[in-house]
Amino acid sequence: MRCILDYELMSLEEGILDIVYNGKKYQAVPGDILLFHPGVPHSINSIDECHSVTQPHIHFDMLYESNSKDVYVCFKAPGEMSREDRELMRKDILGPGKENSPFVSVPDKERFDRYFHDTILAFTYKPPMHEMILKSKMLMLLTMIIPQNFPEFLSSNNERSQLDVRLVKNHIDEHFRENPSLDELSKIFRFNKSYMIRKFEKTYGISPMKYLRGLTMKEAQNLLKTTSVKKTAGELGFSSIYSFSRAFRAHYGIYPTEYVKTEQTNEMSQ
Repeated sequence: MRCILDYELMSLEEGILDIVYNGKKYQAVPGDILLFHPGVPHSINSIDECHSVTQPHIHFDMLYESNSKDVYVCFKAPGEMSREDRELMRKDILGPGKENSPFVSVPDKERFDRYFHDTILAFTYKPPMHEMILKSKMLMLLTMIIPQNFPEFLSSNNERSQLDVRLVKNHIDEHFRENPSLDELSKIFRFNKSYMIRKFEKTYGISPMKYLRGLTMKEAQNLLKTTSVKKTAGELGFSSIYSFSRAFRAHYGIYPTEYVKTEQTNEMSQ
């Protein structure tokens, strides 16, 4: 028996599996989709070792936390897990689901398979903007899985809205250098712009665009210590040095060229 630290989404394409999940026995056949939850003891074994088993899978978090990058694919039994392992265990936000089993259903299996394999390809080959691609594909997979299998999650509007807004903040934290627009955020997370702004401001006391600009300007200060104004503007996703200069002045009250001169003067006087 093993416990995983995050969620694992699996699609069985070949072979037959005997599965023990949270003390109950199941059998999986080709075409089945399974979702293993963090912290739930389970085992997976092939019935016929003479025939191959194809079971592509995806590990993922529902929320990005400060230690998310430390989460690894765990094969330990519950009794073998250390305190550090347990601290990495993700919260099971979705809950047990309808039948408290690892099996999930989707309304359109062909569409699910397309997004599922696109996600694996993006993770494997890492094309340009692959992190954004991965998130968008995973969001599409979750929109197919959650409504049919986790209705209790959707009925909790407060928890759902908190998840929505945290996903937006996490995305901005990771992609602020790409300077995503409000329209882009709305398309990625598939909800109304006014809803997103309202929920974000209620949770964090600031609009998503002001939050984004704050991160961008703070990074601009760091970059300008070693990088030219033109290159800094490009690295932070601005269309021109002029739009960057205007944004910098609106935030700090001085142009970036003036900021650089001030920093150089301060260094020389030390």
